[in-house]
Amino acid sequence: MKTQHRTFSQLIARTGMGWDPISNTVTASEEAWATTFAINHKFQEFKKKGLRHYDLMGQLFNSNTATGFLQMSSTQPAPNSDEERELDAAFLSEGVHVNVNTDGVDDMEELPTLSEAQSRRQAEK
Repeated sequence: MKTQHRTFSQLIARTGMGWDPISNTVTASEEAWATTFAINHKFQEFKKKGLRHYDLMGQLFNSNTATGFLQMSSTQPAPNSDEERELDAAFLSEGVHVNVNTDGVDDMEELPTLSEAQSRRQAEK
């Protein structure tokens, strides 16, 4: 099953190949199929019908592996303080992906301060 999932994932990732999850069929021109079959003959099994339960298999077989600065093997010892600082610095130097609100409007609701909340409670009594 894992091999089939990997093969199918490689197939639909190729340029010119598409996948319709509703009908479970791979969509492509005959030219794209011919090029794809020349690369890997195992793709032929999916021409008429896609991989059954592809999405569920993805939950089982897709890799969820950390890469880059934060990767750490379970066999590695835990980092010491100096190593942690280096990891933090390396991570922070890579930049942060943030959706910045550029219209100048703050969508967050302002919460009352502690003193305002206490004043309200005392006024209610």
